[in-house]
Amino acid sequence: MLSKFFPDSDISPPDSCIRSGGLCQDLMPRLQAIFSQEITKLSNVSVNPLFDSELERKFIEALSRMNSENRRAQITKALVNNKEGYILNAKDMTWEIEPQVDFDPTSGIADETRPDFVIRPLHDVKHKPVAVYTDGFRYHKDSVGKDSRKREAIRRSGNYRVWVFSYQDVQEVVQKQGDFSTNSLAAEKMPAGSGMYQPMLNAGNKGEIIPGKMSQMELLMHYLTDEDAEESFMTHARAYRV
Repeated sequence: MLSKFFPDSDISPPDSCIRSGGLCQDLMPRLQAIFSQEITKLSNVSVNPLFDSELERKFIEALSRMNSENRRAQITKALVNNKEGYILNAKDMTWEIEPQVDFDPTSGIADETRPDFVIRPLHDVKHKPVAVYTDGFRYHKDSVGKDSRKREAIRRSGNYRVWVFSYQDVQEVVQKQGDFSTNSLAAEKMPAGSGMYQPMLNAGNKGEIIPGKMSQMELLMHYLTDEDAEESFMTHARAYRV
């Protein structure tokens, strides 16, 4: 059965497959080959019909490129909620990645919106799912207010974390983009940076991430691989607030 290849996914074989016996056995190796292909470069990321832009395809490649000797990040194709999606094995954690998820008041979100991806933890209750937006300048430069309102609606639900990536944020993984944004998280440039921010991190033993010096993708990968990520990011948020 199909779930044998994806033990962490909510997948069951169709009745016709169960009834056909031998046909199902012949079909399974082919399905396994299609949906268990590891993503290692852009050419391996097929043109998913759910993708709205090339940037979404590049985002999946960028995630796979975060794999290293010190941090496992392996992506394979999978069926997620009856869609073509992905499974991410990141260090000791497993996540499912579903493209194009509709949110509205019936799903607990005050505004209608469609994140490009929702990344959900499997078998983990300490992390929240992550709603990901990949915003190219051309299509979003005139809708900043509306976009911000929709992402804030997700955040205020209390059920998700929200990550927004520009083209440069994604491309930075492949090729350095230079100084393309204002670093508003550099604590040393804040009035109370040295006096309050760093001591709070030291007190909470949460200095392993440095938001002012890490890329968006590095911060996301830290969230996806650190079992105490919620507490780590909350500690930084409290330190920035003072």
